[in-house]
Amino acid sequence: LLFGAIMLFLYPALGAWLGMSNTAFGYWTGLSIDNTAEAVATGFAFSEAAGNIATIVKLSRN
Repeated sequence: LLFGAIMLFLYPALGAWLGMSNTAFGYWTGLSIDNTAEAVATGFAFSEAAGNIATIVKLSRN
């Protein structure tokens, strides 16, 4: 839970710094954050498109 809370703030900044596209960020978030709610929130913190992709990826894996 603590990891996900930290990632909620760290991932969007890291994704922007790396110049990730919305699609890449959504996949990365959905695949790497364990908690569904935190993965979705982190995706939407980056952009709406990234949030939608993170949601689909995360729910597909559950």
